Amino acid sequence: YVLERHMIRHIFNDIKESAILFAHNAKFDMRILEKDGAIFNCKVHCTEVNARILRNDLVSYKLAEVVKQYDIESKDDSVMQYITDNNCYSSEVDELTGETTKAPRFDFVPFDIIYSYGLQDAKITLSLGLIQRNALSKLEPDGFPKVYNIEQKLTKTLTRIENRGILIDKPYVREAFSYDTNRYLEAKNEFKKLTGVDLVDSVEGI
Repeated sequence: YVLERHMIRHIFNDIKESAILFAHNAKFDMRILEKDGAIFNCKVHCTEVNARILRNDLVSYKLAEVVKQYDIESKDDSVMQYITDNNCYSSEVDELTGETTKAPRFDFVPFDIIYSYGLQDAKITLSLGLIQRNALSKLEPDGFPKVYNIEQKLTKTLTRIENRGILIDKPYVREAFSYDTNRYLEAKNEFKKLTGVDLVDSVEGI
């Protein structure tokens, strides 16, 4: 394990600042890798974030769904199939809502399955990232739109926040969450009255 951590640091810490790291849901991968000593001085292109920049009307922004828009091979579902078939989940409780959700345990998947899955995942993500950069570069006459550069920096910042945490006023946050939830439900009901159909927002669709 010590050798593995050393290799991870060596792989990521030696990447040039001008290089681009492509990852889908990059914050998750970076959060895990930073715990093993990885430092990301390079640029980070999150294909999930940039999928939202290019199209904000998709029902889901999971990698398997996003790649369906392009001429890219389909994502392998063997890992999730193994997790489902063998009930490899852990329970997580949301502090604010109290709701319990199931989180897949990828560390329970046999190496031969996860290895092939990882290789294909990396290939698909790179292909998607290159397609996105090409599309984004055409949105502004002088190069990439400002939001693209902002999101690259924000991905790193949010990763650090999720790893180290921030100080918050819990009572205030709980009160604010309750207040905004009630406002949201009232607006949702008003939308139904005015249109006759249920509101489905991006959060519910994911």
